[in-house]
Amino acid sequence: MLVALISARETTRQDDAGYISDLPAAGASIIARQLDVALSLGCERVVCLADGTRPSLVSLQRRAESAGARFILSPHHKALAGAVTSQDRLLVFADGVIAVQALAQVHFGKGDVILSLPADKAVPLGYERMDRERAWAGAMILRGSIVDKLNDLPPDIDCISSLLRLGLQSGVPIAAIDGEYLVSGDWSLVSEASQAEEFSRRRIKGAIARDSWLRPVNALADIATSQIALRSNAPGKVRIGTGFGAGLAIAGSFVASGFGHAIAGLGLVALGSYLLRSVNSLGQLVETRYFPDRAGKWVSRLSHLLLDLAILIAVIRALPGYVWIDGLFAATMLLGLLHLLPLARDELTVPLLSDRAILGIGLAIGAGAMVILPLTQMLALAAMAYGLVQILRLRLTQV
Repeated sequence: MLVALISARETTRQDDAGYISDLPAAGASIIARQLDVALSLGCERVVCLADGTRPSLVSLQRRAESAGARFILSPHHKALAGAVTSQDRLLVFADGVIAVQALAQVHFGKGDVILSLPADKAVPLGYERMDRERAWAGAMILRGSIVDKLNDLPPDIDCISSLLRLGLQSGVPIAAIDGEYLVSGDWSLVSEASQAEEFSRRRIKGAIARDSWLRPVNALADIATSQIALRSNAPGKVRIGTGFGAGLAIAGSFVASGFGHAIAGLGLVALGSYLLRSVNSLGQLVETRYFPDRAGKWVSRLSHLLLDLAILIAVIRALPGYVWIDGLFAATMLLGLLHLLPLARDELTVPLLSDRAILGIGLAIGAGAMVILPLTQMLALAAMAYGLVQILRLRLTQV
């Protein structure tokens, strides 16, 4: 069994900023990020070293127990004696260490290991030096039998530093991780609030890449989402709420078009598209805690198909009954081309029109001006012409 040991004792350099472990880092506290990594690696017990309980640790306990893990809060290392057997393995995180889940899973997939970083890069950032060339990366997996040796040490020891020394003395393999992770922020050590804020900015900027201004509403959604994520302590909850809002907007579009209010239906399409883009952007930031987000991808695809179906119905409902077949054909051609062209090649994605919010707004204006049928026909023709020109250009460049 894999058991996790995390620490929530160290305070920040600024007295008013509280504990390092409680600092927010891109939507979750540092210790919550450590817990998520531990749970993703399959830890069934979590031992948290803290001098006393506090609201953040109560929340952490609920987070662990909701995932089926046993949570043990203790002021000293004696709790390890009852939580870790000689057959177990112990995952250890130092206070303030942040590791991206995918990166941790790669480096912790090969048995017992002490992770190291180049000393010249890591020591100035606050990492503990192990020797002349290497610094401890702040994370390791040890055999459970090593924990028994803690009982021979004084009760007031630094538990995690002592485990590091015992691991080195016991010959646990040392594995180096790339020092570039320190530059990218995928592996970080935080000791004060300003460092946590810098991590948040870099993580959000790297996770939420702004779309091209050729899709302006998507680009605006990405910028707004980045700002929301930077200020939110729970982007996962924001994502759920935004997804619920997107669902209501799409459902409202069907209802409005069904009652003959096609302009309102297309306006709700634009709102739904904006919110769906925000949901997808937040999904790039929020790390899945316990399982791959396969269901989320299918929900996203289905939502976008429903969005296009809402456009199709709104276009038909905006037309007089005697030309609805013409509208159905034109809208089907337009949406079909917007779906099929990117399937053939990414370069064939039609800019501007692939932003469904812009498409919804444009068609709403056309419906208000009573020219939605010729507008839809011209847009379908423009999409076809764009695809043909791009295909011809690609063939010429290949020759």
